Amino acid sequence: MSIVSAVLLKAGTDVEPESVMVNGLESIQSLVGGNIEAVRIYTQQRGTDESFELIGYCDDEGLVKDSDINWLASALFQQKIHGNVVVVTNAGDGEDADVPDTFTQWLMTTFLQHVVVTYNQATFISRMMSYAVENNIVSKKEVEEVMEAMGEDIDENDGHSVETIEKTNALLEKISNAIINNNPQQSEVDLVNEIEDWLKQETEK
Repeated sequence: MSIVSAVLLKAGTDVEPESVMVNGLESIQSLVGGNIEAVRIYTQQRGTDESFELIGYCDDEGLVKDSDINWLASALFQQKIHGNVVVVTNAGDGEDADVPDTFTQWLMTTFLQHVVVTYNQATFISRMMSYAVENNIVSKKEVEEVMEAMGEDIDENDGHSVETIEKTNALLEKISNAIINNNPQQSEVDLVNEIEDWLKQETEK
């Protein structure tokens, strides 16, 4: 295997895609942190109609090791992935090839921003539901049913079904209405501020 221009997607939060050079199995394993397995997906070259196969090398024991979720790789390959991932392309002859510069740039800008926004929204929803349970606005069972539906969608449907989105929105609306109805003098702006203050406290714990 020759030297290949790849992209390293680290697990956890507050991370960004990194351009790296890999040269064979050992160099990939050193970045991934263990024995590797490959995940694959076809994508399109930015600005062209040309498609190519992305290969993500990840730790085959990432889940067993309880490694952090790799939010970037999970979004890119549309499946839950734990631990660091090295991304290359398929040269078509069984060999790895460079990730195109334009695609690397897309990963570092547009794609990264999309994942950050999605992660923040998911975190906000999760914190808001926790807030509602702790303050007896909704039951823990109601929240668990929605979270379970989200998990099933990710595992089976590579996203959120219309039914799950409707369930989530209905629960969030119930939470908002309950707080406003219990506090007639409190405006929606006050509600948002209260939740944001609570989220900041939880995040800093």
